[in-house]
Amino acid sequence: MARHYIIGMDEAGYGPKLGPLVIAATLWSVQESSFASFDFWKELDPIATNSPRRGDHRLHVADSKEVYSPGKGLKSLERSVLGFTSLAGYQAGSLKEFIQQIGQSVPSSFEKQPWYQNRDLELPLACDKALISRDGLQLKQFLKPMELKLETIAVEIVCPERFNHLIEQFGNKSELLTKCSLKLLKHIRPAKDVPTQIWADKHGGRNRYLEHLLEAFPDQFFIAEQESQQESRYREGATSICFGVKSERHFPVALASMVAKYVRETCMEMFNHFWRTHLPDLKPTKGYPQDAKRFRAEIEHLIPQICPDENILWRNR
Repeated sequence: MARHYIIGMDEAGYGPKLGPLVIAATLWSVQESSFASFDFWKELDPIATNSPRRGDHRLHVADSKEVYSPGKGLKSLERSVLGFTSLAGYQAGSLKEFIQQIGQSVPSSFEKQPWYQNRDLELPLACDKALISRDGLQLKQFLKPMELKLETIAVEIVCPERFNHLIEQFGNKSELLTKCSLKLLKHIRPAKDVPTQIWADKHGGRNRYLEHLLEAFPDQFFIAEQESQQESRYREGATSICFGVKSERHFPVALASMVAKYVRETCMEMFNHFWRTHLPDLKPTKGYPQDAKRFRAEIEHLIPQICPDENILWRNR
């Protein structure tokens, strides 16, 4: 029986001044007979939830901001991300191995950044390996009789140097995010004649994406079905794509949001560890503008010798 495809896309790190922007996508397939009415949250409720109760052992899947915060720690986010990525065959013992598997390769810019250069981070960070292995096995057993399959997960990692270059090229962050997101979509999307539903979160305040879709897919003729502050929806043959507010309500987008957040947070873990080897009392940063200024001021005297090209360290927008 023919299969239909569902893609969810989201990002983490759009606003910070330090660390990478990470865009992630999850690609799922479901039997044609179930596609129109398939409800991820209902079907996966025995094993995953977006509203865990006290003592709930299910995997938490939701907007990454709900799953992870500095106060909550990384454990719940890491457990869910590594559990679900194992469904697509990804098993990595380190951050760079994980990025290589879901990103096809480690970004070349990593070797220019001293906090990543010739360094790696053992995974998992906060979870027990046995727990993640058990979760992965349970997920596989649970999904085996279902008509649902996680086909692949992919990420696009934009480090500061590339980020600054793309800002110069495209003019603003919204344009950068749209271009990079559609590049990732081209990589992960099935053949154009295969029925596919694509959900993505809005890119900044952008409401119009048609010009960008036609540029990214020049051999296809997308038409706009709706363009508003809440939702921008387009169609081309068997493909429907929707950029919407709070798109994390769709399970594939929520998981993409979490994958992007996990990759960014683990990258920032390496970043902070590097600088604390030089300044042991340095307070770690998440890279958001106000705290990034504080962090930069504290490392300012080290920048010329460690990172003379500030494009490698600091985002200009």
